[in-house]
Amino acid sequence: MTVQIDRSNPEAAMAAATSRFSNWGRWGEDDVLGTLNILDEAERRQGAALIRRGVSFSLSQSFDMNGPRKG
Repeated sequence: MTVQIDRSNPEAAMAAATSRFSNWGRWGEDDVLGTLNILDEAERRQGAALIRRGVSFSLSQSFDMNGPRKG
């Protein structure tokens, strides 16, 4: 699905897209898993089969003036 951004008012366009695609409350007020609720046992097993080394690394990104995109 392609979303066109109104470049004359990008803040409002981003707020509308954020609201439209938000998963907040999708699984109830007490949910702590979020979209992890979508994964079942077979998908977890498939993901675990992809592991080659036991190394972990952060996927976090800075969402400020330094990243992930400038401007």
